[in-house]
Amino acid sequence: MTFNLVEKSIYDILKEQAAYHGNEEAVVDVSKRYTYAELDSVSDEYGCRFLQQGIRHGVRVALISKTSADAIAVFYSLMKLGAVVTLLSPSLVEE
Repeated sequence: MTFNLVEKSIYDILKEQAAYHGNEEAVVDVSKRYTYAELDSVSDEYGCRFLQQGIRHGVRVALISKTSADAIAVFYSLMKLGAVVTLLSPSLVEE
């Protein structure tokens, strides 16, 4: 069995989509909509905050969030930084 490896990162793909389809909707939830350009920009803002908190390439991060436009922006920001992200459902967490 052979696999074709993707030569582009999620970061590269999002940047391309923002460049070619910047004004088209990328993410929609009940309360918020992001175009590709907005998603790229918002994920950069989250990334700056994470850098200030010491999250960098190779750092392991558990993302516990309901599905939302902001959760996707956070996920992209962590991918851009090269963090190792594990997505967890909030239903698995005890209150």
